[in-house]
Amino acid sequence: EVQLVVNVGDNLYPAGFESPEDPLWKVVFEDRYADASLQVPWLSALGNHDWGGFDCYMRDGRLYRGDAQVGYDTEPNWTWPQSKATRWVMPAEYYKKRIEFGDTTMDIFVVSTHWADEAEVCGQDRYAQRRCDAQACFSVVRNMADTMWNWLEVELPASDA
Repeated sequence: EVQLVVNVGDNLYPAGFESPEDPLWKVVFEDRYADASLQVPWLSALGNHDWGGFDCYMRDGRLYRGDAQVGYDTEPNWTWPQSKATRWVMPAEYYKKRIEFGDTTMDIFVVSTHWADEAEVCGQDRYAQRRCDAQACFSVVRNMADTMWNWLEVELPASDA
């Protein structure tokens, strides 16, 4: 019996959701994965297309395209094995969830690796239709990566799972 789904990103092509209320949530997620066996928590990550695919979605000094998916998680403080009113789990752009099955404990670290291809996320790919200041965007992406890695360097050794 399925207990949870680990969803590794690229949740909507080509360029993510507009908002937590975007009607595409129903079509692309709720209706597509409607089987009773899939009505379990979905630990979800942001893929490069969730950040905007080939296009740049940056304002006020930050990439914002992932906000719609973080906002779709209506219970960001949910912990396993508590019941969850909605399936989507994404309390932040990167996060850790502790899962226990009997005597087995896992800490699942959900991270985004969009920084691995800055040119694409920053709208510098040849297919890009939305471009932004490349150097400013590269700086934002590198800062996001540094912040995530600093978090991982603290959280990984602290895990007793």
